[in-house]
Amino acid sequence: MSRHSFPGPGLAIRISGDITKEKLDLLREVDAVYLDEICKAGRYDEIWQAFAVLLPVRTVGVMGDGRTYDLASALRAVTWTDGMTARTTTRSSTRFRGGSQRGSSMSAVGSTG
Repeated sequence: MSRHSFPGPGLAIRISGDITKEKLDLLREVDAVYLDEICKAGRYDEIWQAFAVLLPVRTVGVMGDGRTYDLASALRAVTWTDGMTARTTTRSSTRFRGGSQRGSSMSAVGSTG
């Protein structure tokens, strides 16, 4: 069975500021979408760690005819060869275009990237 090593200590470390049930639920949803897109791209086993974080900023966006002012998330994926030196995988961001659209459709997430 193959499994990424993150989140390790838990979700709370990936949320800046107040930790609420709503933020934890939102982070779980963003993380699930991100990992699902990585799996669909066939890259899960190539990546050592992939995870989402909620940023301590809000972003302005447009949904339908209205503006949104919601939380932003960041996505990270890394590879490693020796367990000591991790490198970000640049291909993860270019392959996550569909996931970015899915992430933007979630309530309270205005931007992923």
